[in-house]
Amino acid sequence: MTETSNSTSADDELLNRVGQTSLRMMAGVIPNHVVDHLQARLYASPDAYPWDEVVDTILAEPIDGGDLVNKGILAHRNWVLRGDAPGAAAVASVNRPVPRASAPTGRRPKSMSVRGKTFLAAGIVKGGFFVIYTLSVVALLILLRHKFPSCDIYRVLDWLAEVMPSIFGR
Repeated sequence: MTETSNSTSADDELLNRVGQTSLRMMAGVIPNHVVDHLQARLYASPDAYPWDEVVDTILAEPIDGGDLVNKGILAHRNWVLRGDAPGAAAVASVNRPVPRASAPTGRRPKSMSVRGKTFLAAGIVKGGFFVIYTLSVVALLILLRHKFPSCDIYRVLDWLAEVMPSIFGR
């Protein structure tokens, strides 16, 4: 009986350590230097995964428990909303249809009145820019004609009619 309780407590301890490691990984609280060290270690021995060394290295880093819990719960929520759970798509398709948004942003879609106002505002801005641009070109041509009276600004139209008679005609 004591042998079973000893193995159960050892299993519980192992489960707790691996769970703590997974929570830290999911919450993204592992410092970059630790990740770099572990990656170098894993690339050095690609045949075997030294999980015990990974767990020990990650758990050796001090962490604020409250911050870890908050970030972990947020990571859980994001993970569930993305549907990254193994087999989640198969279970969801069997049990019920789950409409999935392309990217859940937490914002409501814009109403038609807001879209209309946005379209109108964009039209007003673009129209104003067109008017300013047109007035600038006309003013430039008037100044050009005033400064150089011998300059024929219609010469360009004659040249275009020669180059592209099908478009500008003769």
